[in-house]
Amino acid sequence: MFHRRNPSPERLGLRGVERREVEEARRKDAEHREMMLEAMRGLGFEACHETYVGHMLGRPDATAEQKHDAWQRAAREAWRDIEPR
Repeated sequence: MFHRRNPSPERLGLRGVERREVEEARRKDAEHREMMLEAMRGLGFEACHETYVGHMLGRPDATAEQKHDAWQRAAREAWRDIEPR
């Protein structure tokens, strides 16, 4: 599974209100991610894959390099699961 590597609020030098805002945003992200995963579990593989591809390619906030890196990580994960013959 892929996880973002965000620096801690302490490493960012945030205090008080800023720290709480960052922690709340991360909690919401985690909650929304779980909700999305639960919804996608109800889809068949093809529908799930098409949804994921459409989402990844349609992200306006992601560069071509970020998209390419994400696909490369996904490919490595898939290959790791394949049993050697």
